[in-house]
Order: sequence, then structure tokens, then C-alpha cells
Amino acid sequence: LARPSEDVAPVKRFSVRAHLFILVIAAVLPVVVFSGWLALSISDERRGAVERELHDTARGLAAAVDRELNNTVDTLKILATSRNLERRDFSLFYGDARRRLETQRGWLAVTLAEPDGRRVLNTLVPYGDSPEAVTERESFTRAVSSGFPAVSGLVAGPRSDDRSYMVRLPVFRDVSLLYVLSASVTPGSLRDILAEQKHPDEW
Repeated sequence: LARPSEDVAPVKRFSVRAHLFILVIAAVLPVVVFSGWLALSISDERRGAVERELHDTARGLAAAVDRELNNTVDTLKILATSRNLERRDFSLFYGDARRRLETQRGWLAVTLAEPDGRRVLNTLVPYGDSPEAVTERESFTRAVSSGFPAVSGLVAGPRSDDRSYMVRLPVFRDVSLLYVLSASVTPGSLRDILAEQKHPDEW
């Protein structure tokens, strides 16, 4: 169901760092401000060491975010190979999606939509209920028009206190785009990435 000759390349074509920068900037900005103050208050020798550590930390953070997003895309690709989806047996595919959802840290929902935006299913509602149309259109349209995975900024969730970002995978059969398979992911997974990074001792 994935486009055969471009099954790996798409992950590199969509700029996960660029599209997710807004998701982590709120967490990183206080650190940057503190780091600037710290750099002004320590010796030149130690300042150079701290700057190198900050650079290494930033690179590690960017790589960790890339891995998180690529892992999400890879998991969606596995789900997209479901025989139930190929047979258009959406009731059974709903079960496949729910089981996959339960294994993923930070995933809130899996949705399947047609290229025109009509939702086929949403794991947040029982199968058979009428799922709402796609509301976050920017990343959805980008995935449909480019044929490559796309990621959104933060969007409102099903409850007022929910925030998530969408990772979208176009699903092809031969050269025809059939669906867009999406995962709704809590930004808490990105906060975990921040917490797991090695920071300079002064932080």
C-alpha cells in the first residue's frame, strides 16, 4: 500500500525539525535565556566549554526528535500494510489500529481518511459512528499533494485540555493515493525527549 519506490525516501523529505520546532520552542526557550545569562556570568574558558556543551545538546535534541518522528512514520507504515485495509474491511482494520495504538507511547488516536478529507474511522469513537471530517487541513493537504509524510503543529484535541500533533502518512496502492493514515501524538513524548537529553552541569 505504500508507494514502492519511495517507501524510505519520504521520511527524509518532510522536514521534521522545521515542522516540530514550534512544539519544542516553548520548552527550550527558557533554557536558552538561562544559558545566555550563564555565558555572561562565567569565565571565558568555562564559557567556551559551556557553549560546546550547548551545541552538542542542541544537536542531540534535534536527532532525538528526528528519531521520534521517523519511528512514528515507520509504525504507521507497518499499520498501512494490513491486509484488512487492503481488503477495505474497515471494521477489522479498526481493531488493527486499536491494537497498534495500545503499543505506542504518547499516541492518542489513529485516524484513516480519504484524500478528500472524509474520515473513514477514528479510534477515539466506536467503529460505525460517523467520524467527523478532517479538521487540521494544513498537514493533511501537504501529505496529499506531496505524497510524502507530513507533521502538523499543535492542534486542539477531543477535550478542551488536550493538545496533540498529527503525523500523517499517505497510503498508496500502485500509484493511486487511497488514504491518509494519521497518528495523533501528545507533545508529552517530546517533553520526554527533552528530559532524557544530557545537559551541561550548570543547567
